[in-house]
Amino acid sequence: MRYLYIAILCMVLLMIAGCRSAKQSATASPDTDSERSLSEHFDALVSSYADWEDVNVPVRLELEAPKQVSISGRATMVRGKSVLISLRVLGMEVANLYITNDSVYATEKIHKYYIAEDINSLRGKFPVSINDVQDLLLGQVFLLERGRIDKSMKNQVRLSEMGEYWTILPKKFYDDVEYAFGMSQNDELKALSVSRQDITPLVSQYSNHASSPAGTIACMSKINLSTEKMAMKATIKWDAEKAKWNTGKQSVWKMPKGYKRISGESLVKTLSGGL
Repeated sequence: MRYLYIAILCMVLLMIAGCRSAKQSATASPDTDSERSLSEHFDALVSSYADWEDVNVPVRLELEAPKQVSISGRATMVRGKSVLISLRVLGMEVANLYITNDSVYATEKIHKYYIAEDINSLRGKFPVSINDVQDLLLGQVFLLERGRIDKSMKNQVRLSEMGEYWTILPKKFYDDVEYAFGMSQNDELKALSVSRQDITPLVSQYSNHASSPAGTIACMSKINLSTEKMAMKATIKWDAEKAKWNTGKQSVWKMPKGYKRISGESLVKTLSGGL
């Protein structure tokens, strides 16, 4: 199982390269960045990031599996504290998801269901923090439980060349969780591959990068995940031009009255069939 994620990351990057090459002219000028060392790439990457406090941004979710659904909404993230995603139809909220460092809440308003779970019961042995979730959503490189990557972490990763891309591999894994990041020559995150013994690897592809008060972010991510119980394919799109950063906005989830509490797995099935 070890290094399977590297092979999958290679395939993803090759597909990205193939798509890009098909769009480029045969007389395209050479990439002057290719002569930079891996250490210089790493330094440029961490220098492209900036601290942030909160963001409120329009989001669009396009689900391909387990069912085809396209829905828009807004996301509010408070750095290191919470992620709130509100999904709407014709301006009316139909569902929401609220994640903190210790809990996960969700509401489905059509059938009046909600969940309230301890995050440890959902993540199992996977040592993901709310910072990691935020970095994953924004398309920024992180090390599990150690935060977004910075210069002090250079000795905690392995840097490798992979054709026109370069990769970041943590030296330390957690139990059977293995992951790696694929980077472009202009130091943008292009792919993340995660593998574990009980799942086929999760693969995220990132594109439409933009500058923001948090540094470089990816405005589109395509996520593929398959487990024994569920297969999911989804695209998440952020409208960076309409994002509002560092306004002091806080996210709050309120316990709904008159709703039935169900398990997280039951709510996923309900959302898949009801939206």
